[in-house]
Amino acid sequence: MRYKKKYFAAPRSRPMGTGFGSEFPAEITLSPPETEEGILVSSAIRDTTERKQYERTLRDAKEAAEEASKAKSMFLATMSHEFRRPMNGVLGMIQLVLDTELTVEQRESLNIVQSSAESLVTIINDILDFTEIEGKTRRPSRCRSRSAKAWKTR
Repeated sequence: MRYKKKYFAAPRSRPMGTGFGSEFPAEITLSPPETEEGILVSSAIRDTTERKQYERTLRDAKEAAEEASKAKSMFLATMSHEFRRPMNGVLGMIQLVLDTELTVEQRESLNIVQSSAESLVTIINDILDFTEIEGKTRRPSRCRSRSAKAWKTR
């Protein structure tokens, strides 16, 4: 009882054992078994050093994976924007040429080029939507190939 009162009067970390002098993370389990001599205190001390190291390794790996994912998303978003800008220029120039007098063969060829460019814009938009979903910034847009559709309405 004397030790209990002393401990609760000034709770603090106390070294245990026979003077090894090393500290380690531990879990302590206490239970009060009743005996003929009265209630005793039974304790179990478990060294949690390995578990703490494992948890730290997992946390570090998770943080590294999250950073890599952010870098990938930023790269995809940047590259998608960089591709979209010239593709919109290509679509605009295709439309300008289609508005001139062309042979049937030239018009068919340009229509194929325009269709391909619109497909690329759709893919670029899908990549942007994916990076935005991954980054949880917004929901994907349902309006695909906005610039390609704008050119068609002329």
